[in-house]
Amino acid sequence: MQIHQYNFQLKTLKGERAFLADISLNKNEKKQPVVIYVHGFKGFKDFGATNLVAQHFVRQQMAFVKFNFAYNGTTIEQATEFADLNAFGENNFCKELDDLQVVIDWVFDTNNAYAEHFDLTKVHLIGHSRGGGIVLLKAVADKRINKVCTWASVADYGENWNDEVVENWKEKGTIYVLNGRTKQQMPLNYQLVENYFSNLNRLEIPLLAKKYNNLF
Repeated sequence: MQIHQYNFQLKTLKGERAFLADISLNKNEKKQPVVIYVHGFKGFKDFGATNLVAQHFVRQQMAFVKFNFAYNGTTIEQATEFADLNAFGENNFCKELDDLQVVIDWVFDTNNAYAEHFDLTKVHLIGHSRGGGIVLLKAVADKRINKVCTWASVADYGENWNDEVVENWKEKGTIYVLNGRTKQQMPLNYQLVENYFSNLNRLEIPLLAKKYNNLF
C-alpha cells in the first residue's frame, strides 16, 4: 500500500489568518471514511507520534486529516515551533471550534482535490487533551459528524478557574504557563476567560456532552 501525505493551507472562518493542514490517504481507495485529528494545548498537528497514527488509519482504509489551530503559536513557516506567542495568547475555545469548522467544511466541499476519496457518511473526530473537549463540543453542534473519540480529554474548561484565579488573571491581564518541552513561558491573555464565560452555551462540556451518544 502506498500512503500519500499532502499539505495544504486553510484560512480561519473570518479569513484573517492562514493555518496548515495535511491529509494522509491511499489514493487507490475510493470512498474512505475520514478521520479528523485535533491536537491539544501546547500541541500541533505533527507533535509526537501523530504521523505514525495517520499511517495506521490509512492502513485501515481511512483518510486522516490533521491541522494546526490558527492561533496555537506556530506559523506557516515554522509549523512545529511556537514562534508566535502573541497569537498563542490570543487563542480561545471559540476560535478553535471555528477552525475545526473550517476543516470539516473543507472535507465536505466536493470541489476539494480529494473529494472523490471521501465517504461523507463516515466522518469522525479524534481529539487529544484540550482538543478532546473541542471534538466533543463540535460533534454535538455538527450533525455531519458520525462518531467522536477522545484521548486523555479535558472534562471542563473552567474547572480550575476559581474566583481567586480569575481575579488575579483579570488584574494581571496575562498569565504564563511553562512549556516543559521548550522551556518557553507561554502567555494566556484574560480574553480566554471572557470567551469561556460569554459562550457557555457552546463551551460547557459536562452539559453538552450528555447530548451526544456516538462515542467510540
